[in-house]
Amino acid sequence: MRAPAPAHRLLAGALLAGALASCASPRPEPVPLADQLFARRQYAAAAEAYERQLADAPDGPGADRALFYLALAASAPELGSDGARRAANGLRQLIERFPDSSYRASAEILLALHRRQQELAAQLDRLRRSAATLERQLEELKKIDLEKPGERPPR
Repeated sequence: MRAPAPAHRLLAGALLAGALASCASPRPEPVPLADQLFARRQYAAAAEAYERQLADAPDGPGADRALFYLALAASAPELGSDGARRAANGLRQLIERFPDSSYRASAEILLALHRRQQELAAQLDRLRRSAATLERQLEELKKIDLEKPGERPPR
Protein backbone atom coordinates (compact mmCIF):
# COMPACT_ATOMS: atom_id res chain seq x y z
CA MET A 1 0.00 0.00 0.00
CA ARG A 2 1.26 3.46 -0.92
CA ALA A 3 1.60 6.24 1.55
CA PRO A 4 -0.69 9.21 0.94
CA ALA A 5 0.90 12.04 -1.08
CA PRO A 6 1.87 15.12 0.85
CA ALA A 7 -0.65 17.97 0.61
CA HIS A 8 1.73 20.19 -1.33
CA ARG A 9 2.04 17.55 -4.06
CA LEU A 10 -1.72 17.31 -4.35
CA LEU A 11 -1.97 21.10 -4.49
CA ALA A 12 0.80 21.28 -7.11
CA GLY A 13 -0.91 18.61 -9.17
CA ALA A 14 -4.22 20.41 -8.98
CA LEU A 15 -2.61 23.72 -9.97
CA LEU A 16 -0.79 22.07 -12.88
CA ALA A 17 -4.01 20.45 -14.07
CA GLY A 18 -5.81 23.79 -13.82
CA ALA A 19 -3.05 25.58 -15.70
CA LEU A 20 -3.09 22.99 -18.46
CA ALA A 21 -6.85 23.18 -18.70
CA SER A 22 -6.74 26.96 -19.02
CA CYS A 23 -4.16 26.69 -21.82
CA ALA A 24 -6.30 24.29 -23.79
CA SER A 25 -8.64 25.92 -26.27
CA PRO A 26 -12.24 25.90 -25.12
CA ARG A 27 -14.45 23.30 -26.69
CA PRO A 28 -16.31 24.98 -29.52
CA GLU A 29 -20.05 25.16 -29.32
CA PRO A 30 -21.67 22.72 -31.71
CA VAL A 31 -23.03 24.42 -34.81
CA PRO A 32 -26.79 23.91 -35.03
CA LEU A 33 -28.02 21.86 -37.96
CA ALA A 34 -29.93 24.84 -39.37
CA ASP A 35 -26.72 26.89 -39.54
CA GLN A 36 -24.88 24.02 -41.21
CA LEU A 37 -27.58 23.71 -43.85
CA PHE A 38 -27.64 27.48 -44.39
CA ALA A 39 -23.84 27.53 -44.83
CA ARG A 40 -24.18 24.75 -47.43
CA ARG A 41 -26.81 26.84 -49.25
CA GLN A 42 -29.49 24.22 -48.63
CA TYR A 43 -32.02 26.94 -47.93
CA ALA A 44 -35.23 24.92 -47.96
CA ALA A 45 -33.85 22.43 -45.46
CA ALA A 46 -32.32 25.26 -43.39
CA ALA A 47 -35.66 27.09 -43.22
CA GLU A 48 -37.36 23.94 -41.98
CA ALA A 49 -34.61 23.39 -39.40
CA TYR A 50 -34.94 26.97 -38.13
CA GLU A 51 -38.71 26.49 -37.88
CA ARG A 52 -38.20 23.30 -35.83
CA GLN A 53 -35.69 25.12 -33.61
CA LEU A 54 -38.24 27.89 -33.02
CA ALA A 55 -41.03 25.38 -32.36
CA ASP A 56 -38.86 23.73 -29.70
CA ALA A 57 -37.84 27.01 -28.00
CA PRO A 58 -39.85 29.97 -29.35
CA ASP A 59 -38.43 32.39 -26.80
CA GLY A 60 -35.17 30.59 -26.10
CA PRO A 61 -31.73 32.09 -26.45
CA GLY A 62 -31.04 32.82 -30.08
CA ALA A 63 -34.70 32.81 -31.13
CA ASP A 64 -34.29 36.25 -32.68
CA ARG A 65 -31.29 34.99 -34.65
CA ALA A 66 -33.23 31.89 -35.73
CA LEU A 67 -36.10 34.09 -36.98
CA PHE A 68 -33.66 36.28 -38.89
CA TYR A 69 -31.89 33.37 -40.55
CA LEU A 70 -35.23 31.66 -41.19
CA ALA A 71 -36.22 34.77 -43.14
CA LEU A 72 -32.96 34.77 -45.08
CA ALA A 73 -33.24 31.06 -45.91
CA ALA A 74 -36.91 31.31 -46.86
CA SER A 75 -36.11 34.26 -49.18
CA ALA A 76 -34.16 32.01 -51.52
CA PRO A 77 -35.59 32.30 -55.03
CA GLU A 78 -36.06 28.53 -55.32
CA LEU A 79 -38.64 28.69 -52.51
CA GLY A 80 -40.90 30.98 -54.55
CA SER A 81 -43.82 32.98 -53.21
CA ASP A 82 -44.38 30.60 -50.29
CA GLY A 83 -40.82 31.24 -49.17
CA ALA A 84 -41.27 34.98 -49.54
CA ARG A 85 -44.39 34.81 -47.36
CA ARG A 86 -42.53 32.75 -44.73
CA ALA A 87 -39.63 35.22 -44.82
CA ALA A 88 -41.86 38.24 -44.29
CA ASN A 89 -43.69 36.46 -41.48
CA GLY A 90 -40.39 35.64 -39.75
CA LEU A 91 -39.20 39.24 -40.05
CA ARG A 92 -42.48 40.58 -38.64
CA GLN A 93 -42.27 38.16 -35.71
CA LEU A 94 -38.69 39.19 -34.99
CA ILE A 95 -39.61 42.90 -34.98
CA GLU A 96 -42.69 42.37 -32.78
CA ARG A 97 -41.32 39.79 -30.33
CA PHE A 98 -37.74 41.03 -29.98
CA PRO A 99 -37.80 44.84 -30.16
CA ASP A 100 -34.32 45.09 -28.58
CA SER A 101 -32.70 42.51 -30.85
CA SER A 102 -29.52 43.40 -32.69
CA TYR A 103 -31.23 41.90 -35.77
CA ARG A 104 -34.19 44.30 -35.61
CA ALA A 105 -32.78 47.09 -37.81
CA SER A 106 -31.76 44.62 -40.50
CA ALA A 107 -35.15 42.91 -40.26
CA GLU A 108 -36.93 46.24 -40.72
CA ILE A 109 -34.85 47.01 -43.81
CA LEU A 110 -35.46 43.55 -45.28
CA LEU A 111 -39.17 43.78 -44.56
CA ALA A 112 -39.34 47.19 -46.27
CA LEU A 113 -37.49 45.73 -49.27
CA HIS A 114 -39.91 42.80 -49.31
CA ARG A 115 -42.89 45.16 -49.34
CA ARG A 116 -41.32 47.21 -52.15
CA GLN A 117 -40.63 44.05 -54.13
CA GLN A 118 -44.27 43.02 -53.71
CA GLU A 119 -45.42 46.46 -54.90
CA LEU A 120 -43.13 46.30 -57.93
CA ALA A 121 -44.27 42.77 -58.77
CA ALA A 122 -47.91 43.93 -58.67
CA GLN A 123 -47.06 46.94 -60.83
CA LEU A 124 -45.22 44.71 -63.32
CA ASP A 125 -48.24 42.40 -63.48
CA ARG A 126 -50.53 45.37 -64.21
CA LEU A 127 -48.16 46.64 -66.93
CA ARG A 128 -48.01 43.19 -68.56
CA ARG A 129 -51.81 42.98 -68.61
CA SER A 130 -51.99 46.48 -70.12
CA ALA A 131 -49.40 45.55 -72.76
CA ALA A 132 -51.38 42.41 -73.65
CA THR A 133 -54.57 44.48 -73.98
CA LEU A 134 -52.80 47.01 -76.20
CA GLU A 135 -51.41 44.23 -78.40
CA ARG A 136 -54.90 42.75 -78.84
CA GLN A 137 -56.32 46.19 -79.68
CA LEU A 138 -53.53 46.80 -82.20
CA GLU A 139 -54.22 43.46 -83.90
CA GLU A 140 -57.94 44.33 -84.08
CA LEU A 141 -57.13 47.71 -85.63
CA LYS A 142 -54.86 46.05 -88.18
CA LYS A 143 -57.67 43.68 -89.16
CA ILE A 144 -60.12 46.58 -89.51
CA ASP A 145 -57.59 48.49 -91.59
CA LEU A 146 -56.95 45.51 -93.87
CA GLU A 147 -60.68 44.97 -94.36
CA LYS A 148 -61.26 48.48 -95.76
CA PRO A 149 -61.85 48.24 -99.49
CA GLY A 150 -59.27 49.89 -101.70
CA GLU A 151 -56.89 50.86 -98.99
CA ARG A 152 -53.58 49.20 -98.39
CA PRO A 153 -51.24 49.90 -95.48
CA PRO A 154 -48.03 51.71 -96.45
CA ARG A 155 -45.03 49.54 -97.15
